[in-house]
Amino acid sequence: MTQRDRVLAMLSVGWVCGTEFIAEHIPGYWPRIEELRREGFHVDQRLCRRHRHASVEHEWRLLEEAWAV
Repeated sequence: MTQRDRVLAMLSVGWVCGTEFIAEHIPGYWPRIEELRREGFHVDQRLCRRHRHASVEHEWRLLEEAWAV
C-alpha cells in the first residue's frame, strides 16, 4: 500500500492530526494530501482541536461528498 493510499484510508475515517500521520510512519503526508486534492478529493483542514500541541498543528479530513464519486 502506498503512502497516498494510507493517507486516503486515514482521512476516510475522520479528522487526522499531523502527529498521527507521523506516528504511522508517513512523514510525507502533506504532499500526499495535496496529491489527493489535485485528483479531485475534497480535503478539509483546520487547527488541531483534539490535542494540546506545543506549536501550531493541523488536522485534515476527507469530506463526505468526495466519497460518492
